[in-house]
Amino acid sequence: MNYVAISKTTQIENQDRVSIVENDEDILIILSDGAGGTSGGTEAAEFTVNNLLISNAQNPVDTLRDLDESIFTNPKTGEATVVYLRISEGKISGASIGDSEAWLIQGEKIVDITENQHRKPLLGTGRAIVKGFHDIPFVGTLIVASDGLTKYVPISKIISTITDNNNLDVCCIKLIELVRYKSGILSDDTTVILCKL
Repeated sequence: MNYVAISKTTQIENQDRVSIVENDEDILIILSDGAGGTSGGTEAAEFTVNNLLISNAQNPVDTLRDLDESIFTNPKTGEATVVYLRISEGKISGASIGDSEAWLIQGEKIVDITENQHRKPLLGTGRAIVKGFHDIPFVGTLIVASDGLTKYVPISKIISTITDNNNLDVCCIKLIELVRYKSGILSDDTTVILCKL
């Protein structure tokens, strides 16, 4: 499996956290974006990724519900988004909360894997509404991204950038550059993960 991940920050602090773990049977992708404007966002994203890496979750929805409560009761953590997905035997399953996204780009078509997720309340409120997705056929290019990309770049531009570039490294760099202002800074922390079978 081919994949690439790039995470870039504004000039303040990168609150995005990402982890990709591949073994012989599957690949695990975790993206968490700490909520800006509140304290503990970075810590919540870090806590989320670290705990999901050791959870060995059989049920992603239950795992995120438990994690929501753990973050809520931790005085050092704030709130975060999360996309937590596993690719196994050519299918994608997982769960999500917030406004980070996971899509499959199939030519001009998008399969929005996270379309049913709830934007708020976020992970760490103790009230997060977790939405799962199951056995989605992995056809096309998978993109997992924080709202630093999806909030500031039109979907049509994201699709054309992916369909026009076969090299995932080049494509990922170009997607990040779409968010950059002329001054050189980014409008928001931006993480992009691309994956192809």
